Amino acid sequence: MLCVPLYLANASAAESRAAVINLGDCIKNNAAADIFNKDLDGRNYGVSRIRKVYLFDYDAVGPLTSVDVRGAGDDPGDDASAVVFRPQEMLEGLRIDDPGLRRAFRAAHPELMQAEYWEGMQHALRDGKVPRVM
Repeated sequence: MLCVPLYLANASAAESRAAVINLGDCIKNNAAADIFNKDLDGRNYGVSRIRKVYLFDYDAVGPLTSVDVRGAGDDPGDDASAVVFRPQEMLEGLRIDDPGLRRAFRAAHPELMQAEYWEGMQHALRDGKVPRVM
């Protein structure tokens, strides 16, 4: 298994596109299980031989329900008191450097860059609902 940035550096265009789309699916599945990777760093995700993506570094994992999700226009507030996540900034951390792959990720998973998606997922989890898993 190779970490996402290393995999993308050596894969074909079709393999890379499939991997970044599967990365989004992995992030959504983790969120549905109340798992949040505080780093959201592409090096913490591995791509298998069949291009499935898995979170394999659990050092910075915590419950999604304890994360302070902030939208683009939200007041910065006191970031020291909680894990703060700004979805609109997530692509930088994922280390998807190729502009075409960034577009493919955004096209397949536009909701991941929206605070409303993450807040909705938190509300569903707190209400005891099981969100859809890929």
